[in-house]
Amino acid sequence: MRLLDSFSQLFSQLTGQQLKILLEMKHLYQKVSIQPNAIITQLKEKVGPESQVYFEQIQKHLQGPFSLTDNPTFAGANSLELWLPVKNVELFCEKCGTSLF
Repeated sequence: MRLLDSFSQLFSQLTGQQLKILLEMKHLYQKVSIQPNAIITQLKEKVGPESQVYFEQIQKHLQGPFSLTDNPTFAGANSLELWLPVKNVELFCEKCGTSLF
């Protein structure tokens, strides 16, 4: 798998996990932290210095607006495409504890 595809998948998974935490465990006026630095460090350990140009693309992409999709196309395109994979979110009524969905 290519570097940009790998980052897109890992970052999108992290984003989905954090959004699920926000929906299930916090009030919607609160926030969660989505920090890509650990993912970048993890990927840098697996590749050589010749891949620095890709990390520069990642940093630049993280500064701008995101385009989200519900249908990622990881067919070796080696592009930054972020999506929100939120799975099995459970929302409960705070008063009675029953599921809202």
